[in-house]
Amino acid sequence: DLGSYSLKISVFKGFKKSATVEQFYEHFRKNISLENDIEFISRYLQDNKLINEKIVLFAPFYFTTHRQITFTGLDKKKVELSIPFQFEETTPFVQGKSHFSVQFHEKKDLFALVEVGLLDEFVGIVKNFYQRNVKLHSLTTESACVEFSLIEKGLETCCFIDIGHFSTKLYFFHEHRLVFIESSSRGGFHLTEAIKSFY
Repeated sequence: DLGSYSLKISVFKGFKKSATVEQFYEHFRKNISLENDIEFISRYLQDNKLINEKIVLFAPFYFTTHRQITFTGLDKKKVELSIPFQFEETTPFVQGKSHFSVQFHEKKDLFALVEVGLLDEFVGIVKNFYQRNVKLHSLTTESACVEFSLIEKGLETCCFIDIGHFSTKLYFFHEHRLVFIESSSRGGFHLTEAIKSFY
């Protein structure tokens, strides 16, 4: 998990839907660099003989942007084909140069929560690890994991707030689905500084 202040490595042992944490390590770094993070993770995996395990990487939150789109009267296959064209007018993510992740929810209408990022950035991460003999099993995002975790707990309507060091992310759930994501460039560091200013 590549945070804005530290990177966190968790080692899970599990079967099907149950898992336990066997190791947890948090690395605080002064100079944030994706290249340095990949080098550190690769060394950690090799030193702890984890190089052949299934490795899941959370892409940095700044890699993607989100859109919530509701479709009426279209089946899922047609929606999947049309999603890339929903972004071309409002974002720099054009077809053929973007990577999309779509989570569908069906009720009265078809609701799609779409995460999109530049394809070259994702490919760059995978290649960088591969050059260090590390093969990623999955490259995912925090929001996908948060959604899976909270929906499994059966929470119908809630707001989950993740306060990091330099950023804060809000996840809004309604009727057992993640319907909205918002992020801010203010986090725990800024909260601490605001409190300190009163003393």
